[in-house]
Amino acid sequence: MKIEQRHIDAIKQYLGDENIRYFRHLKGLKGEVFPTLRLNQKKKPIPIHSVYLREGMQIRNWMRRVFIEFRNLNMDDMDKLSVKLVESAIK
Repeated sequence: MKIEQRHIDAIKQYLGDENIRYFRHLKGLKGEVFPTLRLNQKKKPIPIHSVYLREGMQIRNWMRRVFIEFRNLNMDDMDKLSVKLVESAIK
C-alpha cells in the first residue's frame, strides 16, 4: 500500500503540532515512533518486561476509520504502514 500526500496531511491534522513534536521526540530518543520500552528493574521491584505504548493502536484504529483502503490490511501490513505514515508526518 502506498502512502499518498493526502494520508500525510490527514494524520498531521489528526495529531496536531503537540503530538507531531511528541513523535519526533520518540524517534530521536528511541530511534522509532512506536518504541517498546522496558521498565528499569533496579527502580521497581518487579522483573523487567516490555511496555507497549497505546499510541500505535490508536493511530491504526484511526487509519481504518478514515481511509477505506486500509480497512482490509492484515495486522503486520497495518503496523508497517502506520509507522511509515507517522514517520512521513514528522519529517
